[in-house]
Amino acid sequence: MHRSPVAVVVIAFALFAAQTLEATTPRQISASTDISAATLLAKARTALTGGTPVADVTLNATATWIAGSTDQTGSAQLLAKGPGKALFRLSTNSFARAEVRADTDIPAGQWTDASGAVHSMALHNCWAPAAWFSPAALLQALSGPGYSVANVAQESRGGVAVDHLEASLTAAGQRGRAAAVIRNLSRVELFLDSESHLPVAMAFNTHPDDDLTRDIPVEVRFSDYRSVSGGMVPFRIQRFLSGTLQLDVTVSSAAINSGIADSAFALQ
Repeated sequence: MHRSPVAVVVIAFALFAAQTLEATTPRQISASTDISAATLLAKARTALTGGTPVADVTLNATATWIAGSTDQTGSAQLLAKGPGKALFRLSTNSFARAEVRADTDIPAGQWTDASGAVHSMALHNCWAPAAWFSPAALLQALSGPGYSVANVAQESRGGVAVDHLEASLTAAGQRGRAAAVIRNLSRVELFLDSESHLPVAMAFNTHPDDDLTRDIPVEVRFSDYRSVSGGMVPFRIQRFLSGTLQLDVTVSSAAINSGIADSAFALQ
């Protein structure tokens, strides 16, 4: 069977990565979304969109980037288009940061540092959700082909009753260790308010560029939901790295289905 060059790259990456994994076996989930998880995802999509398809989301915000004892606050823009295109850009008087994801045949991304230098994201860090700041884009991704979703439990999180879902990507044609690597790298924990069904948090792991076996926990919290064009958008978004607040975003305005061009997510 003929495989495209992109497919060969994905397979080669996964097989190489599998050889470097630690001996521990990632927690397995079913090969297909279970009925209760599918029901909860459907309720969450309805709560977020009111049944109207969301093609893109634009957030204009004030954001604070926290690095140790240094806080940098400035204007930010966050764009999401579909499940695989995302842009986060922050500018202050003395600091700049941009992160772009543009997934096509394989996941891909880059980030720009304060000097303007562009860095490619390690491929193993591109299996996590592209638009981590957009619940609508996240649900679109997890409801799409390739993802398996399981209903873990109903539990309490921050004093709120939540439904805990776990999702991971099942790579077509991959088996054994290669499939396990991709499942592990793409695993997402999603927490839905049990009453409103709106996402209150998501969690996944990032990794050092040179070590995909070392998990670094990332948690994103969503709050202050407001109605925008018939949909619900969180106006407060916080990203934690290893339990420490890294990014605090307060949205000032939001737009849904404004027609963002693909060029906004172009990789250099």
